[in-house]
Amino acid sequence: MRSLAISIEGLRQMERHGGATMMERAFDGFAALPPPDDCWKILGLEPIRGAGARPLIMNAFREKPRKGTLTPAGTATCPAGKGPR
Repeated sequence: MRSLAISIEGLRQMERHGGATMMERAFDGFAALPPPDDCWKILGLEPIRGAGARPLIMNAFREKPRKGTLTPAGTATCPAGKGPR
């Protein structure tokens, strides 16, 4: 019960101090972003199904950062030693 009361009080404080407005603006910003590329395109794979799919997908996911094309979060990077300093 106490944790529920503390949670509700936290939500009320957010409303009181403008936190809800900040959250609305943050989510509006996310809504304005273009849709992400297809996950298969990012990994450089054709759509795969079946028992052997997981190892192939995980390998592609791990190899992209090593090649300097993506970080695990999906952002572009430069190959080691070739980027800005």
